[in-house]
Amino acid sequence: MELRQQQPGNEAGSSLVVRGPRPLLNAVERRQASERAGRFNGGSKCNDSSPNRSGFTLIELLVVMLLPALSRAKGKAQAIHCLNNLKQLNTCSYLYTGDSNDQLVMNNPFATTPDTSWLTGNMSDPAQATKTRLIPIGYLWKYNKSLPIYHCPSDKTMAGNVPKVRSYSLGGQTGSTDNTQGKP
Repeated sequence: MELRQQQPGNEAGSSLVVRGPRPLLNAVERRQASERAGRFNGGSKCNDSSPNRSGFTLIELLVVMLLPALSRAKGKAQAIHCLNNLKQLNTCSYLYTGDSNDQLVMNNPFATTPDTSWLTGNMSDPAQATKTRLIPIGYLWKYNKSLPIYHCPSDKTMAGNVPKVRSYSLGGQTGSTDNTQGKP
């Protein structure tokens, strides 16, 4: 290996040639040499020789492109889950109708006692909107004993600081009654 050093005070350009093993450089000297060669940029190695690199890295570009797609996919998955919940509730209602001489399931907005409505509990009343114990005493519970089918995954409504236990309701006149016993 050959190392050339310029002699101090010699502006003519002659240099001293030292032959022998390559001298060991400490970390600071290696970094300075690397910076002079244009291979080091602000703590991260890069392939271009410009000190002020502009543009995106591949990972940054992928993140920017994939985040909106992931957000749309999450929304689509929640919509499919919600639609599946509605299908299951519709199937429960259909099974009830078959078992009840073609009568629609009762819809009693005042019901809080067992077997008086398709679903008990008033969601506009904060005390009832967070009680899961009101769901199993409705008419449809025996056809599908799953609490999550009563709540849409994209529904973030709260009663106070607690999430509501259900998201779905029947139309006001569908099988409606104001009789507290749940009879028409």
